[in-house]
Amino acid sequence: MQKSLQAIIDSMSDLPSMPDILEELFRVTNKPTCSSKDVARVLEKDQGLTAKLLRVANSPFYGLSRKVDTVERACTVLGLNSVKNMALSVTIMDVFGSVGARSSFDVVEMWRHNLGCAVAAKTVFETRFKSGDDVFVGGILHDIGKIILDTYMQDEYFDVMKVHNSGVTLLDSEIRVLGRTHAAVGRILARRWRFPENVEAMIAFHHRPKDTKVAIEQVSAVHVGNEIAKALMLGRSNEMLVMPIDKSCWDMFFNSGDDLVQLLLRIQEEFSQIEDAYGLRPKNG
Repeated sequence: MQKSLQAIIDSMSDLPSMPDILEELFRVTNKPTCSSKDVARVLEKDQGLTAKLLRVANSPFYGLSRKVDTVERACTVLGLNSVKNMALSVTIMDVFGSVGARSSFDVVEMWRHNLGCAVAAKTVFETRFKSGDDVFVGGILHDIGKIILDTYMQDEYFDVMKVHNSGVTLLDSEIRVLGRTHAAVGRILARRWRFPENVEAMIAFHHRPKDTKVAIEQVSAVHVGNEIAKALMLGRSNEMLVMPIDKSCWDMFFNSGDDLVQLLLRIQEEFSQIEDAYGLRPKNG
């Protein structure tokens, strides 16, 4: 029996509020006078977050010539937006990263898939456009709805996976059982935590890129990156199939004759350069 959207929201009444440090970070970065010092002053209140941010910033993925040892320096070198998005992705993974006792899928592998999507989407986006920092965080968060459903509606999501395992696509399985997809559920969190509009769009429309009215290029990149990450087996999504990529999204980034093999090799290499920094490399990897 399908659930109404309100019933889904009611089932997630325990969904945590946005952490105070993100509230303050968004407030500070929305000011036109925001500086590296302002961002550092906020983030360095949390030593654990600071350590994780510096580990990510110093990973080979960013290719810095010198090690950065302060948040302020990271902001100066990488840019305020990059560090803000880094803080958002690291904090989300902390809040929703724990493995449930009855999880319907491997949560760690799901986060590895999300990171793989982030790397692939950023790489794809930057074949035609400038900085893909926003696309990177959109990729990391694109499947947050699955994590939420697995955490707050475990019995129902087990039913979803039973239908999916019978050969029905994941999205159709979610519609049959819940009446909504994980993308719609992820959008609930995006609105509750007041994510930037483009990040909300990348979460809500990564399977239906033509439906977005904002951030079309960014949503398209996450759509493409999601399927590339699955095809390259960067982590493991709970969707068993690599789904067809919307042709208009593909054509936005690729021309006939493009060296796609080199692009895919680059994505694999960059994923291997950053998974350690996020603490996601498998122990036997």
